[in-house]
Amino acid sequence: MSKYTRVYNKRIKNILPLLVILVLIVWTGRQYLTEAVVQMKLENAALLHHKY
Repeated sequence: MSKYTRVYNKRIKNILPLLVILVLIVWTGRQYLTEAVVQMKLENAALLHHKY
């Protein structure tokens, strides 16, 4: 039993940093995407405004 828990703990310790990195990537990516979408909407609005 203790052997398995040690292996499990080691696996968790290996996975935790990856999870943190993944969360950071998703978080920053989401912010970046939101900014990009807002920028695109502004540009489209400007283009439409200039057209008519």
